Amino acid sequence: MALPPPHGHDGTDGDGRKQDIGDILHQIMTITDQSLDEAQAKLVHYYFNTNVYTDIKK
Repeated sequence: MALPPPHGHDGTDGDGRKQDIGDILHQIMTITDQSLDEAQAKLVHYYFNTNVYTDIKK
C-alpha cells in the first residue's frame, strides 16, 4: 500500500520536489560548513591566546 503524497503535492511534480530537496540539502551543507569553519576559528583563536599567554607568563 503506497503512502499518499505530502500535503500540497499531487505527486505529478517529481522533478520540482527533487529540486526542492536538493536546495534544502545544499542549504544544510552550507550551514554545516559555516558552523565548522566558525568552530575551527574559535578553537585556533583560543589555542593561540592560551599558548601566547602561557609563553609570556614563563
